[in-house]
Amino acid sequence: MPRQKPESSLRFELAETAARMIAVDGVSDYLTAKRKAAERLGVTQLKHLPSNSEIEAALINYQRLFQADTQPAIVDTLRQCALEAMEFFRDFNPYLTGSVLKGTATGYSSVHLIIYTESAEDIDRRLIDHGLPYELINRTVRFRQDEDLVFPCYQFLVRDIKVTTTVFPRKRINQAPLSPTDGRPMQRASITRLKELLAEHRAQQ
Repeated sequence: MPRQKPESSLRFELAETAARMIAVDGVSDYLTAKRKAAERLGVTQLKHLPSNSEIEAALINYQRLFQADTQPAIVDTLRQCALEAMEFFRDFNPYLTGSVLKGTATGYSSVHLIIYTESAEDIDRRLIDHGLPYELINRTVRFRQDEDLVFPCYQFLVRDIKVTTTVFPRKRINQAPLSPTDGRPMQRASITRLKELLAEHRAQQ
């Protein structure tokens, strides 16, 4: 009878498999990736599933080992797209968040922004006035562990790259939403900080 793998070893293998699915296959989120990884490896018990933080760590390691020649350039392109979108929304205090900011983005990733205004109609008008087709959806966000709130989210293209922009009221500008990866306040980068990151990348070339 074959010996079962230790739980820590199985979690590590699941995290690595999920990371490859994100990096190579374009799976868009950690939850889907871990479920697909469990299905591929025949894991049925939820206790073995890795955390989002474990998958992110495995993704960073995979990109460092196998995509070091290509992935940084992808991130730089997405950050340039993000800067263009943020300049477009400069009046709404835009911030970059997500994998493009963290540097874990792939060629399948979207740019994720958050902006602030008291009326989402301001965003409708800005996009319509500039002839930008968009899709309006709802996004559920946490600002506290026991507080799930729904906010409008606009999706549109900038140079064929998908930009997802969530709209918060201005009163929340000093309160970062919680990251779905680790439950901590989400990392945010202003236009100034994003320009610094782009300059750092150029200096490394």
